[in-house]
Amino acid sequence: MEMNRFADLHSHVLYGVDDGAKTPKEALKMMKMAYANNTRVLCLTPHYNPRMTEESLENSLLIYKVLMKYAEEKMPDMTLILGSEIFYHNDFAKSIQQGKCYTLGESRYVLVEFSPLESHFVIQKAMNKIFAEGYIPVLAHVEKYKSLREIKRVEDLAAMGVVIQANASSVVDEIAADTKKYIRALLKKKLIHIISSDGHNLLDRAPLLGEAADYVSDHFDEDYAQKLFYQNPIRVLMDKKIKTVGIG
Repeated sequence: MEMNRFADLHSHVLYGVDDGAKTPKEALKMMKMAYANNTRVLCLTPHYNPRMTEESLENSLLIYKVLMKYAEEKMPDMTLILGSEIFYHNDFAKSIQQGKCYTLGESRYVLVEFSPLESHFVIQKAMNKIFAEGYIPVLAHVEKYKSLREIKRVEDLAAMGVVIQANASSVVDEIAADTKKYIRALLKKKLIHIISSDGHNLLDRAPLLGEAADYVSDHFDEDYAQKLFYQNPIRVLMDKKIKTVGIG
């Protein structure tokens, strides 16, 4: 089954602010690539880590407006959303409230990441704190955390209401076979709620969802694929609840 539209909740197309697109030209090419691959909602989620950068949100807004203008002129049915991929820190809520970083589409959902070596105890404790602050965590690229390779730990996070995001490349990666096996095991248990591109460039980390969507549609079911690649991301942006367990 070929899906006719995707909503990509996690990308680094906003140029010149992190390790994603470096120039306006590269950003525009990434947008064109995503559009040609049927992405119609694209979230621009530059990294925010107070220990590493204090990138001005004013600057991000200016760049966002440049890309918005381009999209309006060249691909009017594509929607761009500005957000942040927030490296978890104790004052994350204050960072949001002070306007240093964004939730996803002005919703309560926050795209949050950790060090790949962070313990599952710390991740779980952080998730509890995020909920307590009135936000809903979307765990970025679940496959990157070594401590979560035990599937029961991902089940525990989902049971808390944490939204689990995986990268599209990990679904079909022929090089990192162990990662692909892990992601497919999570898919089998329906413990992944959103698949995004985490697109950083035009080559090895491109903003593409089509191949992964085809795999999920062919090997699991079409309804689940629709949730992963479109419906759940849209629910996040509309600030609506996502079912994180028993999502058949």
